[in-house]
Amino acid sequence: MMIEEEKRLFRKSALKKRAEITNREEKSAQIAKNLFDTKAYKNASMIFAYMAYRSEADTMPVIEHALAEQKCVAVPRVVLLDGEQGSGKMVFCRIMSLDDCVKGTYGILEPKKDCQVVRADENSLILVPGCAFTRDGLRMGYGGGYYDRYLQMYKEAVTVGYAFEEQLFDAIPSEAHDRRLNFVVTQKECYEAEYSRM
Repeated sequence: MMIEEEKRLFRKSALKKRAEITNREEKSAQIAKNLFDTKAYKNASMIFAYMAYRSEADTMPVIEHALAEQKCVAVPRVVLLDGEQGSGKMVFCRIMSLDDCVKGTYGILEPKKDCQVVRADENSLILVPGCAFTRDGLRMGYGGGYYDRYLQMYKEAVTVGYAFEEQLFDAIPSEAHDRRLNFVVTQKECYEAEYSRM
């Protein structure tokens, strides 16, 4: 079976499993607490957080906590290329409060057009969504490649798979060029992958 077809079938099954997770709000709050305990979070001056969509682990507890701590918080906006729907790149923009966000592409909250674009660096922690993860940092996204392209540009940032424990698998279909995340945090614990300064 071709890897793309294998990924497509695995993704469909993983998303179905994620949609069936119960006590989502309570589990999302625990994931956030586990993240706050890490050195990676404490040392980061910039938090790059996705805005949860559908059945993703909710990042709102992290966004609100980081804003209260006066860390720089940035959330993604998809910039469409050549005016084509579904073809674009992702940029992160700084928000000072949730009032800086509006409903954007796919109905997901995103920063307003006048929010400043910021770039990740070695002081940045990027929360990465996905439909499936392994404990040693492999991730399966949604097939659009937005995060893969973004993370490729900012390799010095610390990357964390932000997920429910139920999204972890012993193995997921992957290719040699797939980049591992530095660690994966769930409501159960924080799994180190390639980042040793936890």
